Amino acid sequence: MSPEPEALELEASAIEATNPAPATPIKTGTVQAQPSLRIHTAPGTNTPVIYAAPNGTQLDIFAETAMGDSVWYQVGSNLSQDVGWAYGGNIVIDGDSTPVTPEQPTTPSPDQGYRDGYKLGYQDGQNFKQYNSGYNPDGALQAGSGNPDPAYDPAYRKGFYAGFDAGYYGNPYNDNPNAGGGTSEPNVDNLTMTCVGSFSNGSRFNRQLHPRVWV
Repeated sequence: MSPEPEALELEASAIEATNPAPATPIKTGTVQAQPSLRIHTAPGTNTPVIYAAPNGTQLDIFAETAMGDSVWYQVGSNLSQDVGWAYGGNIVIDGDSTPVTPEQPTTPSPDQGYRDGYKLGYQDGQNFKQYNSGYNPDGALQAGSGNPDPAYDPAYRKGFYAGFDAGYYGNPYNDNPNAGGGTSEPNVDNLTMTCVGSFSNGSRFNRQLHPRVWV
């Protein structure tokens, strides 16, 4: 659903308030708004509201007018004897599959994903340092960005680790994806741990352990 645009000043010749419906509609349409679409006395969100038409209400359309980048329709329905004006972005015209002024979502770029992750990672790094929580970017990141895009999420994670590292160690803020640095996600397949110590009898030991054999 598209929100109603910001209120615009009406010209002196603005259309009058409610009147009986004209005889013949020029087109028909259906309300596409949750939970309802407000029907105004005149075009514009700063005009009085006559009633609210629930989602799915069938509308007769008698006229239309442009206000800036938006379109408003003069409509009637079986909910009122008076006609009113409604924002066209929430009306699907019969024969169309989308609203008159649809807004298609855009997917952020990988570079934007890096910057988003870096910003949050930097803040978390500072907080972990301030509250003596230890260096734990994995615990701070948890589920990642939540964005399923296969390009955005890896970039977000990379940025998060770099930002956490910078924030934790007090380095300057630099969310440039090409700056490098930071801490990358560990590859557990290649990790080893070296344990050095001594037994009770005084003999020394030095062993390398692989995480996959831990129990």
